[in-house]
Amino acid sequence: MTDPKARRYGTTVQEFPWPGNGTPQSWANGRHTGDSSKTILLATTRFQFGERFEPDIPYDYEDFWRCYRLMQMVPATADIQKVAEVYAFWKPMADAWPELTKLFENTLQAQMDADVAYDHRLNSGVTNLESRDVKEAFDAFKARIVVARQECMALMPKDEDVFAVGMGG
Repeated sequence: MTDPKARRYGTTVQEFPWPGNGTPQSWANGRHTGDSSKTILLATTRFQFGERFEPDIPYDYEDFWRCYRLMQMVPATADIQKVAEVYAFWKPMADAWPELTKLFENTLQAQMDADVAYDHRLNSGVTNLESRDVKEAFDAFKARIVVARQECMALMPKDEDVFAVGMGG
C-alpha cells in the first residue's frame, strides 16, 4: 500500500516538474500572470502581449512566485539582467535576484518539509506560518524584497508614460 504522505514529485523544490511547454505563449495564456512577470517576459523575449500594462517589479511573495514560476516554465526568461537593461529601475531587483531566489526557495522548501501535500507550483502564498522554519524563511525573504523594492522605486520614472504593449509600446 502506498504511503498517503509520500511525495508525488520528490523532496526538493528543484525536483518538481512545471506545467507548460516552455513557450512564452503557453505561460501568457495561463492565469498566474502579473505586471512584474509580464515585464520579465517582455524584456527577455520581446513577447507581444496585445494589451497595455505597466512594467513593474515584484512587490511581495506572491508577485515573486509568479516571476519565479515564469522563469521555471519559460527558460528563455532566465537572464534577469536583461530586464535591468530594458528598464533601468529594475537594476536593484536584478542584482538582488540570486539572493531573493535562494531565500524564496528556502521558504518553499520549508513549506514542503512542513506539509508533504504542499505543491508550490500551484500555491502562490505562504500557507504554514505556524511552522517556525517556514516563518523564519518567509521573514528573511520578506525583509530582503522590501529593501530591493525600495531601491527600485527610487529609480522608477515619475512623469513619463512607461506603459508597454511590446518593446515599442
